Amino acid sequence: MALNISAAPFPVPTIDLAAEKHRQVIVDREAGQYLGHPTTVLLEDGKTMLTVYPKGHGRGAIVYKRSNDGGLTWGERLPTPASWATSKEVPTLHRVVDAAGKKRLIVWSGLYPARLAVSEDDGVTWSELKPAGDWGGIVVMGFTEPIKTGAGHYLAMFHDDGRYFTSKAAQKKPVEFTLFKTFSRDGGLTWSAPEAVQHDTKVHLCEPGFIRSPDGKEIAVLLRENSRTRNSHIIFSRDEGTTWTAPRELSDSLNGDRHTGKYAPDGRLFVSFRSLAPRGKTTPFSGDWVAWVGRYDDLATGKPGQYHVRLMDNTKGADCAYPGVEVLPDATIVTTTYGHWTTNEAPYVVSVRLKLAELDAKAKASAPASAPKAAAPQPPPFKSSAATESDPRLHADGPGWRLDKATRTDPKRPRVLLMGDSILNGYLAGTVKALDGLAYVDAWVNPFAQSSYRLHEMLAEVLARGPYDIVHVNMGLHGWQKGRIPDGQFEPLTRKLVDTIRAQAPNATFIWASSTPVTTKGKPGELDAEINPVIIEHNRLAAKVMAELKVPVNDLYAVVATRLDLARGDQFHWKPEGTALLKDAVVATLQRELKARGKRT
Repeated sequence: MALNISAAPFPVPTIDLAAEKHRQVIVDREAGQYLGHPTTVLLEDGKTMLTVYPKGHGRGAIVYKRSNDGGLTWGERLPTPASWATSKEVPTLHRVVDAAGKKRLIVWSGLYPARLAVSEDDGVTWSELKPAGDWGGIVVMGFTEPIKTGAGHYLAMFHDDGRYFTSKAAQKKPVEFTLFKTFSRDGGLTWSAPEAVQHDTKVHLCEPGFIRSPDGKEIAVLLRENSRTRNSHIIFSRDEGTTWTAPRELSDSLNGDRHTGKYAPDGRLFVSFRSLAPRGKTTPFSGDWVAWVGRYDDLATGKPGQYHVRLMDNTKGADCAYPGVEVLPDATIVTTTYGHWTTNEAPYVVSVRLKLAELDAKAKASAPASAPKAAAPQPPPFKSSAATESDPRLHADGPGWRLDKATRTDPKRPRVLLMGDSILNGYLAGTVKALDGLAYVDAWVNPFAQSSYRLHEMLAEVLARGPYDIVHVNMGLHGWQKGRIPDGQFEPLTRKLVDTIRAQAPNATFIWASSTPVTTKGKPGELDAEINPVIIEHNRLAAKVMAELKVPVNDLYAVVATRLDLARGDQFHWKPEGTALLKDAVVATLQRELKARGKRT
């Protein structure tokens, strides 16, 4: 074991277990035969462990084995149905339970068509592989996990690059990766038509791995980035997979493929995967089988975690590590995968056994003697105003992203919250001045879109500083980039935003403001041909949602659409004369509503 603390660019200490042979259990090995890509299931007795894997690289006849002692020993290969010999892709094994409490096991086999086999007796007997629908994909399924929409309800995800989703390949140039979701309402027996969650020709996200937050309210999905131009990514859902945040990059300590994670009894996460960094970056154990140890908060906030652990040394390239992870009742972690563990031999399947307490002891023993005892890491206080924008074109155009609060001296005076992007920064001062004596104006200037991570938590925190009489929202210039708001998600995410505001500020009048036009850089009188159509479509969809929910719309797009000569020339912002027009429209809307509220009270 070695603790690497000298590699300054790498964000966490590394621990190397590759030489510790006593941890390794050979699951299956056959001279000259490629054995790869296992998944595992631990049954409820805490001892019976099942695994499936292909005879070949990502495809081939499915091999099936059982351990009766938590993976310490493995029996002979078990008989399988005839159709299992025809598997075209990596098989995956999952436990499912229906609404009546009936437990089953299912095995997926991917490409087209995606096929499913079922066991009604904990894996003693199995059905043949049968098509799950008129669709297919790659690594079907990355996960199959229960969700809280009802008993027996499950969410599964996979990806495709255009070759296998339908019976005829339809791969685009450049290649586009699509991440799909599908749902089961009957305990995993039947599955809905897959829906796209995300797709992109530049960032290739795939091989999803599921982790639920400790409080059960959020789902995180870790994703491989296959173009090798960006870090691995993560997306989040707080409505059981209906909508998802835009993908964002993970810490360098999680760069790699096929992340599979489970919680240890102490609440920490153990995530097993293949280590690979994007081009231009390095990782201590490139191409090897590794694990990450940290907490869910590290994933949520982008922190690097606690340890980066090499489990075994892969001797050939990066051909290893589609892992299963199980946690035994005594806190032993059993993680299982394939790799080229012996030089010049075909890959075979091995388990590694460990406890997190053992890693802690190794890290402590290897720490420099002069190092002071480090305090347990604590997450920083959550601040609603903390914000960043990765697109350099979309700057704050003023004092920065922030929450401004008015100084209040009259408790009876109405309160207004203005929420928006840099366009708000332009008309804010004039609006505050125009409403002086009529209302106190707070402002949350931020770079968020409807899909931004933890938007609703931040919004709740801001609204808790009320109560507000009026909430005026002018957001939209940070959601036009491809992938920021996943296809088909603008309307549900916008409805969710309205729901959050109404739940947190039930007595306030909510007003939605449309986004302003985007002009061609250097040609302020000309609309941007790429971006402005997206703005128009988002405004249309938002207006539709607001009409359904009876929310008034302040049409700021129309205010300046006929005065493009007042655009500043940087695509997004306006000269003082244009900002004055926007200010007048906002002030008039707020004064009208303040007057109406005064009459109602």
